[in-house]
Amino acid sequence: MGNDPTVGVYGRYRDQRDRDEDRWIMGIIEEAKAEQERNPMSTERMLKESDRLSRHGARQARKLGIKPQDIDRIVHDYRARKQA
Repeated sequence: MGNDPTVGVYGRYRDQRDRDEDRWIMGIIEEAKAEQERNPMSTERMLKESDRLSRHGARQARKLGIKPQDIDRIVHDYRARKQA
């Protein structure tokens, strides 16, 4: 079991997936920066968008049964899995 080649294949796949995910996220950030340069968002619009996103996140959390006291644990568990 210690010499199982599928473990190495999975590890390489996971590393590639993580790199692809990082590239995708960086692409989104760059797109957002370029959009902000081309079409700056007013403070008022930014606050409205923040409120809209906050309400959406709260709805999604309610659907999943996530309570405010669960958030630290969820973030900690996610980060631990990402480092594993």
